[in-house]
Amino acid sequence: MLARKLIGAGGHGGGLGPAPTLTFRTSSATAENNTTYSFTSLGIGTASADRYVVAVCAAHAGTSGGLMSNFLINGSAASDVFNPGNTRTAAIIGGLVTSGTTCSIGFDCTSGLRAAVAIYTITGLASYSFRDTDSVTAPTSNTLAIDLLEDGVVITGADVSGNITFTLSGATIDAQFAYADENDTGAAGSYQGAAETGRVLTWGGGGSGGYGVAVSLR
Repeated sequence: MLARKLIGAGGHGGGLGPAPTLTFRTSSATAENNTTYSFTSLGIGTASADRYVVAVCAAHAGTSGGLMSNFLINGSAASDVFNPGNTRTAAIIGGLVTSGTTCSIGFDCTSGLRAAVAIYTITGLASYSFRDTDSVTAPTSNTLAIDLLEDGVVITGADVSGNITFTLSGATIDAQFAYADENDTGAAGSYQGAAETGRVLTWGGGGSGGYGVAVSLR
């Protein structure tokens, strides 16, 4: 378990307000070889002043230690980024998008061989920042653990070597990325529930290597 942090405290009735609304919106994947990826016209539903967009970004870099960087939402730097990174890498980014019904997500990837995004929206958050994060290498062999505040939201992503079908306990898979003609698989999932310390997320399905990430919000 790597790179955990916890920000904030409290619970339902402790100043956080009503439960936020989490919605999985869409996903998109490409097997193109690029150093810069841009996913456009991603549906994000009805505009609102408190609409926070979260994107699970997955990629495979063709060089050892390759990283994703320069994360953009609608052409501007994402306000929150969790990007621990390795060769097969996964990251989660977020930011307010208060207008429009679609958005774009962009990022760079060293010698990129494929990439994908999964898009969520959340309204009613008390804080527009990740409250807890966790990451692991080889996510189908190791577990993630994430802390939630009451009615908190968890979003998780994984990317591994191998053409597999992911399983996930502790959350629900919302999207799986099948990269055409590539020996690599990515996925994204989510959960919302009661306050909890160290909720365990277990990706399965085989494969090897790769990276898993998770964040919580409230």
